[in-house]
Amino acid sequence: FGSISSTILRLLVPLLATMSGPPVAVVDCGSGSSRMSIYSRHSDNLVHEDRYVPSNNLPTLAPAIAAGEHKAWIAKLMDILKDEDPNIRVVVGTTGGLRKALAQGKLQQVQIDTFVQLLSSASHGRAQLMQFSGEQEAEMELKAVRYIAKHALLPMRPTFGGGTQPIEDEVGVLSCGGASSQIAYHTALQGTEREKVKGMPKTQFLSLNTNLLDAIQAAREYGHQTWRGSAFAYTEDLMWQRTSAIGGPIGKLRGTFLVIELAGAIGKEAGLADRLVPKREAIQLLTQHLESMQRVAGKDLKIAMAEEKAKSPQSISFFQEARVPLTIITLALLDLFSSQAWFFFGTSFQVGFASNVLRTQWPLGFFLADEKSAIPAGLTSQQVQSKL
Repeated sequence: FGSISSTILRLLVPLLATMSGPPVAVVDCGSGSSRMSIYSRHSDNLVHEDRYVPSNNLPTLAPAIAAGEHKAWIAKLMDILKDEDPNIRVVVGTTGGLRKALAQGKLQQVQIDTFVQLLSSASHGRAQLMQFSGEQEAEMELKAVRYIAKHALLPMRPTFGGGTQPIEDEVGVLSCGGASSQIAYHTALQGTEREKVKGMPKTQFLSLNTNLLDAIQAAREYGHQTWRGSAFAYTEDLMWQRTSAIGGPIGKLRGTFLVIELAGAIGKEAGLADRLVPKREAIQLLTQHLESMQRVAGKDLKIAMAEEKAKSPQSISFFQEARVPLTIITLALLDLFSSQAWFFFGTSFQVGFASNVLRTQWPLGFFLADEKSAIPAGLTSQQVQSKL
């Protein structure tokens, strides 16, 4: 009877882990898509993603606002939320895509202000827009990564001289999106003199305008068969320009880094999925993957669609175009790290029960920060920054 009772217990415990805190819906409005996650703290004291709405349901926000399609976008969001708790708090968060649109003059602040008013009116004050800087995005991603590392990763890593050491105090993040890439790292691990560290923040954040979408456009212009030539050179030069512009610490960053979002996805495709690897192995497998893609010009789109039935044709088509420039950008980002750095490529992790899968994304970090500091509705993104 022991085995039967233990089986029943395993089946029963997830059912007992019911919601114990108020849910928050976070819409991630990126440069090429919008997706939504609803989070809450359950009675097992773990954060659960109660619902995930993928990117083929909500249009990309910045182009929608620029085209005056405010009401249509908001109506779609309200329709997605129609079966949720009528009092659920909704945060519409914008990142690199909106920052880029504003910087290029494709979008004006007055248009955003109009969207904010319409959003508040349609949701009866439940929904708010928050515009995040690259550094804020990196900080929220780091919170998400630290939470997942605590609950889903092994607590130790090997050292190059032999033995092991804990990773809890050295976990950082490398994230790559459609418009920008973020890096979060620990100051004390970077070989800085102890006296100088005293006056510096414990964690530092980099945000690079890596422009994956522009690299894809360049590939369309030059032709996909020219990745050994003009398009390759364009992407590589662009990365070095962006890194130089922010004074990137080339070859210096140390620690254990979770590689997430699009960079995590391409790493998984290259054979780096869900395991801790040193920098040299990450570069080796990504380089091999790049060379393979240059030879065959990518997998056939029909085959990809057959293999990825859960994804929309639009998201698969985008990733197919993104694969080569994304790999080049990821390799260029790895140049910032020390040869002693370690990497874990992953986009989602099981936390607690098998049914609870959390994505490594800034919305999770926002929920954790929001839950801890009880950020009230109506705060600006500048006010949020001081509370994260």
